[in-house]
Amino acid sequence: MEDLKTMSGEEFRDKGYLQEANRQFFHRLGLALSMIIDAEGNVVSFQIVDKREDKEGIYFDLKTAEPARIKKFHKNANFIGKEMNKRTTKRMKLFGSSVEPIPTASDENSEDTLK
Repeated sequence: MEDLKTMSGEEFRDKGYLQEANRQFFHRLGLALSMIIDAEGNVVSFQIVDKREDKEGIYFDLKTAEPARIKKFHKNANFIGKEMNKRTTKRMKLFGSSVEPIPTASDENSEDTLK
């Protein structure tokens, strides 16, 4: 059996995966993927912050951010964009989309089929 390769929480944060997962997905739903960090500064786990009652969802408020923070956001977003683009051509051939489609249920009367 092949060993499962994992990424550290620090790399997940520092490379922009956490930022973009939140910015592009979770925040729009009023949720945030957040890290729990121990006294030594190590990421020990993750949690989901739930602000679904907020009509605008969660946001980083970048309009008022310091230039250095905005620069870091651009760097992270560009890195993640390049990572996604690396796989887009192959995924388009495989799925016809960069996002894996959910197959239509074979049973027309299935409760899982969207109408």
